[in-house]
Amino acid sequence: MCLFLLIFGFIGLSVADINVLSPEDKCIANIRKEIKGRNVSRNLGGIVGIGWDDLTNTATLPIFSISYKQCRSVPDGDFLIPDNVIVFPIKEANIQQASSIHDKFSSYKADLNMGFKGSLGIGFSGFGASGSMSMEMQIGKQHMEQHELKCFSNTVEYHAFNLIATESAGFEKSFTDRLVEIAENVKAGTFLLAQHV
Repeated sequence: MCLFLLIFGFIGLSVADINVLSPEDKCIANIRKEIKGRNVSRNLGGIVGIGWDDLTNTATLPIFSISYKQCRSVPDGDFLIPDNVIVFPIKEANIQQASSIHDKFSSYKADLNMGFKGSLGIGFSGFGASGSMSMEMQIGKQHMEQHELKCFSNTVEYHAFNLIATESAGFEKSFTDRLVEIAENVKAGTFLLAQHV
């Protein structure tokens, strides 16, 4: 009897665990369960449908709402894609290589930022993870400045997909809230506040 309750408890626990997963993680778990050998582990949700501030050249709040009800993946099965995203595989892989040499850390950092700007389409997830590189960059900066060293930088870009987002899923709540706030400020005549919302 005790063994039966223990086994039943583990079964109940595994069913309960899937309910606490995010929608995209539920899709990934279901795909792995239903299709053997399909190793979907990431999603492309943050790449398309984000806002972009041209003046500061930074990403802002998402514009399009993202859902994963259809559990679709790219043709090779590596990435989960949101319901409102259309994926076109690039038929010819385009690998571009670039190398540069830097005498100062500021030159290296400017070149690194330009690389992120140029590859925003598919490289946004790397851009978002750049915060984890900040300690390494600080150590590199101190080392370059103390020892007057040169830095070599190599870049390889691989373009695999063109992604297009549609508004079919609607707009993200935070985006519509900002639009409403801007409209209220314009209606109230506080144009300066509306510009900075």
